[in-house]
Amino acid sequence: MTGRDTAERLALYLAHLHAVTGEDPIIEEVEPRDPSDGRVLSLGYRDVPGPGLLTGVTYGLSLSSPGGGVARRHEMVITLRSRDLSWVSVPARAVAALRGISPLDPGRAIGYAQRFVEESAMSSLLLGGPASNLGLVPFSMVPAELGGKGEDALDFVGVYPIYSSEREFAKKNGFKAFWELEWDRFDPLREPIV
Repeated sequence: MTGRDTAERLALYLAHLHAVTGEDPIIEEVEPRDPSDGRVLSLGYRDVPGPGLLTGVTYGLSLSSPGGGVARRHEMVITLRSRDLSWVSVPARAVAALRGISPLDPGRAIGYAQRFVEESAMSSLLLGGPASNLGLVPFSMVPAELGGKGEDALDFVGVYPIYSSEREFAKKNGFKAFWELEWDRFDPLREPIV
């Protein structure tokens, strides 16, 4: 465990997510590339924020320093229409593999060597803002009894599965060029748009 990875911090985070979702998550631990960086958890929710939707939230990315003078730490969140619960661990698997070696910031497209799940040929992720209907907003991981303010501010990065051809388009033409195309960000079974 890192100094930031405490039972109190995790409890505060889970309480915040419960207040937003009204649900308790399905928790799965994902083995990190470097265990000394702290644990990585996948927190999965069925029918959140609505019927037929899955949402997966990470715990573990915010344990590392944001670097570059950035004040906020991130956690990642995915929301999509599927019944395949393996999707909810995709962001945590990305954190476990890339934390500390690749920035996981909005505006980036990252790839994977194989499909994320059996049902879809998607093998890349586009990082942006979280789905607006989730109600996830930046918040402080400092307990209220300590003022609720401090150096442990946290925000959420949205994770959107895409095809490798779409990742290449985003890398060549920029995040905004791909983001502004017409595509269903919540359908992991859609056809590629480029």
